[in-house]
Parts: sequence; C-alpha cells; structure tokens
Amino acid sequence: MSRARSKKLLLLAAVVAGTTAVSVGRAEAAMTTLDFTQFEHGRVLDFDVSGVNISTFGGPLSSPVVFDPNQGLPDQGNSADPDLETLFGAPLNPTTLGLSAGPTNTVPDDFHLIIVQENTFGCGDGVCNSPDDDVPGPNYILFDFAEAVTINSIDIFDIDQGNPPETIIFTLYHEGGSQSSVQIGGNEIGNNRSASFDLGQFFAQNAGTNQQVERLKVKLSASGAVSNLKFSNGGQVPEPASLGLFGVGLIALLFFGARRREAAVAS
Repeated sequence: MSRARSKKLLLLAAVVAGTTAVSVGRAEAAMTTLDFTQFEHGRVLDFDVSGVNISTFGGPLSSPVVFDPNQGLPDQGNSADPDLETLFGAPLNPTTLGLSAGPTNTVPDDFHLIIVQENTFGCGDGVCNSPDDDVPGPNYILFDFAEAVTINSIDIFDIDQGNPPETIIFTLYHEGGSQSSVQIGGNEIGNNRSASFDLGQFFAQNAGTNQQVERLKVKLSASGAVSNLKFSNGGQVPEPASLGLFGVGLIALLFFGARRREAAVAS
C-alpha cells in the first residue's frame, strides 16, 4: 500500500473517532413530562399514559381521575372541589430537601392534576361528572414504568396542614428490588398550595441510592393531588472514549485488510 493511501486511512480513523466521541457526548436521555393536559376534566385514566400504567386504591375507582384546576376560574365552569380550583400559593414551610414553590393555575390548561376520586357518580362513560378528591385516607397513586427510569421531579397540591397535618409519602421501588421513601408533611405545603419536589436533590444528598426506578408509589394520608411527573429513561449512554476507540479499531481492520489484499495481488 502506498504511503499516501496509508495516511488517508489513518486520517479517516482519527476523524471517525473524534466525530463519534463528540456526537455521543451530546446524547441525553429523553425527558417525559406527565402533565395530563391532553385529557378533559373528569377523565378516568384506565389506560397507559406515555407507557406508564397509573392505578389507585383507597377510593372506589382503581384508576386516577383528571382534575382541571381552571374549572374554578371565571367562565370555566365549576367542580365539586373548590380547594383544587383555588389559585395555588407557594408552600408554607418547605423544609424537605428538594421541596420548592410549585406552579399555579394562572394560565388555563398549563397543567391538569390527577386525584383519587371519592365516588363513581357519572363515571360510567369514562368521564366523571364531579371530580373530587375528598376521600378518607390513606389513598394511593401508583406509577408503574415499562422500563426502569430516573424520576426527576413531581408537583404536589393541597396537602393540608390540619391537626394533625396530612402527609404525602413517596416510595421508590428501585431496579434490583431495593426501596427508598420520603415523607412530606402538610405543615410544609398547606391548604390550596402547591410545591415541586426535586428528587435529583434528594438523590444528591443520599449517595449510593439506586436512581433507576421501576415503580413510584404516592401515599396520601387524606386528600391531595399530583401532576407534572418528569422522568427520563434509565438507559446507559456509552462512554465517548469507548466509541472513539471502536472507530479507530474499525478503520485499523480496514487498513490491514487492504494491505493483505495488495500483498496477495503482488505475489
């Protein structure tokens, strides 16, 4: 093989390796947000949403019901639950790590909530006539993922301070069988208020916790709602250097294969 051709192949190997490393370095896991805005007020979610099976127990239905908080705004109609129609305020005393102010319903259709429905009134056609979360607790909402994911954050609504205060407990079922949980009190959130819980901060302070989650269980001591569950798929992204070396190896095979063929022809 001529020196010129050898140099071209080696140069090609370097370019392929570098390009591969750069492209993989930019790759990120896709983020999914469940905000339920595509479903109408009262819709019973007895089907998978974005590959996630969502179920409930504690109330009379085995599936959550969508609640549009804008039902209480002017000209938007009403529901049976004025608490969830109220414009949400910031949490009262967010002491749990990762807990901060959540969204408000000042912009119609910005997000919808899911609740454990208190009755089956008018739910026979798959849309409940009077969505309401006033169910004596405890109540549970379960998210079962088709594959292990990393949960980034979730928004929480109307966990009353009361006496005693209500609570919400998140239990993460990790890939491999381990579990971890976080409890947040109503004295942190409060009536008609919203909070956003960043699990990334929780994991950062709990080194060694397996972040790959197959199921999320939300336990409500009484009423309450959640929305804006953000998660990304838990697949491993290959190391850029590894794929770069693979590119070099592939071109090297081509290089030596070409030399063998030329040697065979020359003999």
